[in-house]
Amino acid sequence: MYPTASSWQLGPMVITATARREGELSAPIIEIEYADTKISMQGEMVSNSYTHHLNSIVNREGTYPVILLQSFSGGAHCCNTVQVAGLSGGKLKVVNLGSWDGDQIDTPKDISRDGYTDYVFNDNSFLYAFSPYAYSYAPPKILNIRDGRTTDVSSRQAFRPLFEKTVRETEGLCEPSQDSFTRNGACPAFVAAAARLGKIDWAWSKMVASYDASADWQLPTGCRIQAIDGCPENSQIQFQSYPDALLNFLKENKYIPHDWYPKIDNSPYDRDSF
Repeated sequence: MYPTASSWQLGPMVITATARREGELSAPIIEIEYADTKISMQGEMVSNSYTHHLNSIVNREGTYPVILLQSFSGGAHCCNTVQVAGLSGGKLKVVNLGSWDGDQIDTPKDISRDGYTDYVFNDNSFLYAFSPYAYSYAPPKILNIRDGRTTDVSSRQAFRPLFEKTVRETEGLCEPSQDSFTRNGACPAFVAAAARLGKIDWAWSKMVASYDASADWQLPTGCRIQAIDGCPENSQIQFQSYPDALLNFLKENKYIPHDWYPKIDNSPYDRDSF
């Protein structure tokens, strides 16, 4: 990435960019110094043909800038690793925002105008969940860094336009006229985005009328207990229907409250017992 070390001053911090090499692969190393302390971020170890992105942005209004490193790992569907380094409580800190499908994100800005920069991603949990990758759609996921910690702020009213855009993009794909994988991959994002807008009943009804129950795709499972490191096999729930799996999925990912259930008129089942 850098043939020689490059350094510059950013507020009270000194930033130095170098590279670590292993054969034909290299990874960017970003070191930040402040008041005789030093921290570092390392990007992905990839071919020299890959480009890493380094920016300085303002994470919180009225504070010193931070360093944003985006590093692509390569591969068919993954991943852009995003890290932010700066001062928190007067000390240097690195915040790892995770690895996200797709290319680099746009330069983050304060969309909500609350003084904090908003980092806009797509919710990767939807990928492969109800359809193959190529047919999967995902609603936005918006993160803030506050007091040196990552906070999911997606449910705030300021981001309604982002979810309205997802609804517009996926509503026509969540239709019985679409092929099986397309509708089964688009309906979850459509319902999730509509839920953010307070339109869950309408979207759920549309999904029930559109999904393909015969699709050959393993549905997401649930868990009978709260598990941190994966659900034990004997506690897993294998859902028998697409709506049941989607209902649990949306609750677990906090798109709808745990006490929300579809109205009976929206049920995918025949209410007549005999």
